[in-house]
Amino acid sequence: MVNKNGRAATSLRRVLTRILIFLIVFTPLAIISFGSWYITHLSALTLREIKVAGGETVSPREIEKVVNEELEGDYFHLVPKRFAWFYPEEKIIERIRAVPRVKDVAVLRTDGHVLSISFTEYRPYALWCARPVAGDPDHCFFIDNEGTAFATAPSLSGSALLRFVDEKQDPELHKQLFSPDWLKLGEEFARGLKGRFGFTVLYLERVNENEIFYHLGSGGLVKIGVEKDANTSLNDLEAVFSDPQFAGLRSGNFVHIDLRYGNKVFVKEKEVVPEPEVVEGDAIQQ
Repeated sequence: MVNKNGRAATSLRRVLTRILIFLIVFTPLAIISFGSWYITHLSALTLREIKVAGGETVSPREIEKVVNEELEGDYFHLVPKRFAWFYPEEKIIERIRAVPRVKDVAVLRTDGHVLSISFTEYRPYALWCARPVAGDPDHCFFIDNEGTAFATAPSLSGSALLRFVDEKQDPELHKQLFSPDWLKLGEEFARGLKGRFGFTVLYLERVNENEIFYHLGSGGLVKIGVEKDANTSLNDLEAVFSDPQFAGLRSGNFVHIDLRYGNKVFVKEKEVVPEPEVVEGDAIQQ
């Protein structure tokens, strides 16, 4: 009887010991968890207001919607993503930058419950297009003055924006193929072709990093190298047209004019096909 009572007492002590250990281990965890939940749900530390500034064509509401989507949910089902100290800043910036035309983004908590977003937009400078193929629609991206492709461009027949084509690279979103200096030279020479000679440039072709070919509306081609500035190449072209031998070329009656080789200029004129003579009185065979 004594042994049975002793075994019962021993078993009870074991149970009580386990309960005590459980309480010692898990009570602090419960307190910490509840404390964390309580603190992270305090109204003063919860991001309740989103303020958006900047941009011209991108709606602030679109940016606000993206931010609110990223602030939904909790970390480990405990800490809300709207908790001011642990909100997902990097993910918010990444999502906003994925919005077409958005360039730079800044995120700042300006108050315990206010998240301020400011952003800038890319400005269209030119078009980066695939090589034109007769009968196929244009495939172009807008690029900024740093050469970054930032958004798909609609079909812009007769657009005021210059079209750039690369010999080996098809257009690719978010890729920077053209350097700012290369773009500036390309634009300055194209403007000179139009302003000084009246030539319409259909598109500029990047053959490599040192050469640009200008495809003209008249069907001709003007080739320049980047080692000369735009004004020097334009003066070289003016010298060609001022030569009586090439006076007829100013109308665009040439296959190509090559200005890439220093003071040397190479010209290929269009062949003039003589019209067949018709003798008066002769019958024309059908």
